[in-house]
Amino acid sequence: MRAVVFYDSVAGSHNTTAPGGAYADSGWQYQGYFGGFLGTAIGSQYFITAQHIGLAGTFVQDTLFTGQPTASYTVDTTYNS
Repeated sequence: MRAVVFYDSVAGSHNTTAPGGAYADSGWQYQGYFGGFLGTAIGSQYFITAQHIGLAGTFVQDTLFTGQPTASYTVDTTYNS
């Protein structure tokens, strides 16, 4: 099951660009994709997701989140077995 929760909005276009002003650099740039799931980079070698989603894959930080070229990181599954 997948879900995205918005406070005070039902619009599908809500929260599709990084915030500015007082909320600039508030963490949006640490978001990325792990397969079809959203995750957050929490260190140079770690990321978290809201659900345990398996062993194999790649964590991708997209230009959408970082403003930089898309970067892909291969997940080392040997630590998760």
